Amino acid sequence: MESQVISAFKERFHDDPTFLVKAPGRASVLSIHTDYNGYPVLAFAISRHVLLAGSAHSQLHISHANTTKYKQEYIADTNTEFDFSKMCWYSYIHCGLRAANCRSGLRMCIDGNIPPGAGLSSSSALVVAGALAGFRFKSESPSKDEIADICCKTERLIGTQGGGMDQAACLLSAPGSALHVDFDPLNVRKFALPQDCSFIIADSCTVKEKALSPEYNTRVSECRLGCLMLAHASGIDDFHKFSRLSALQKKLELPFNQFREFAELNLRKAPYSKNDILNVIGENAYFIDGVENYYLQQRCIHVISEAERTERFYKICNSTFSENTLNELANLFNASQSSARDLYECSCPEIDELCSVALHAGALGAHLTGAGWGGCVLILANKAKIDEVMEKIKSEFYMANDHRRQLVSNQTLFAVSPSDGASIIDL
Repeated sequence: MESQVISAFKERFHDDPTFLVKAPGRASVLSIHTDYNGYPVLAFAISRHVLLAGSAHSQLHISHANTTKYKQEYIADTNTEFDFSKMCWYSYIHCGLRAANCRSGLRMCIDGNIPPGAGLSSSSALVVAGALAGFRFKSESPSKDEIADICCKTERLIGTQGGGMDQAACLLSAPGSALHVDFDPLNVRKFALPQDCSFIIADSCTVKEKALSPEYNTRVSECRLGCLMLAHASGIDDFHKFSRLSALQKKLELPFNQFREFAELNLRKAPYSKNDILNVIGENAYFIDGVENYYLQQRCIHVISEAERTERFYKICNSTFSENTLNELANLFNASQSSARDLYECSCPEIDELCSVALHAGALGAHLTGAGWGGCVLILANKAKIDEVMEKIKSEFYMANDHRRQLVSNQTLFAVSPSDGASIIDL
């Protein structure tokens, strides 16, 4: 891939690039929609990357190696302000350059092998790649921890209110270790996975661009509103200050099981209208245009339970492994997927089918990775059976369907292990 993007740069600009950025995608382990609620997440970088070949120039010129799929180029003077109201693939590069506060002229050619819209953070990898390219021309560059935090904030210019997992995993991962990422402040701890544990990424062949659809931000809104309603129910005087469930749980000093019970008692199953919520909290905040019904109890219970499962997974991996360890981790995987499907409603029929096929094929656990509503599934399997499991998934999920049969490749079904974080190389 590196040689391909370098060749594409030479063909486009008739010159040699002077540097190359590699920004990986990531797999999230459990942690489904917990990061923007302030809870820790588990993730690791995968060996699929966004590649950026670049050099200094008088203007800013962004091009893609795949001109058939990504025809639009960006060419502008360095003092031109970025327009984030008009979405294009290079808008994510703009977010990265904004993170670096870069006003330098650059020529960039982009390529990569992270499937877009598949829940593997191809968009955040683009942001990180743009940021590292921009910081290269600064006299001083922040730490990778600081760059991850800045990239999280600037990616929100696209319109999605993410929580920081993707950027942290992209920048801070290391081979052989998964990451436990805590927020406010950012704190990253590496941990080992069981030696007989293997992971598979399988694409549901259903694409969902979270920046172009309302579901993601609607879930963020439902969690914020649910947290405000719970803070009000708790009798806290300054309840308006609490919009993250993790902060409210800490304030109330409740363990996960009691906090979940508190949410079940104080939020109803039936949906809330905007007026229902305003009558309680008395302010117009966190609502989404066009959304009439807000399912606060279901979203909050999923997040609280998912945060508990995530911490349980981390604790198991930091304990002495036994012959039952993989089964314990697998049970958490499957509970996570059930909750994402039934409570958070961020799965889809294709993902549900893929998870079922994976378990039937001999996998131990499976859940969606990323935001959901399409994209990929992360599958947990015993290392000794990984080839057998992959072959059965290929046969039963991909080859049995005309549409998927045409798409199956080493980009739709592949084994993964924790890989290195983003880097920049002088050429």
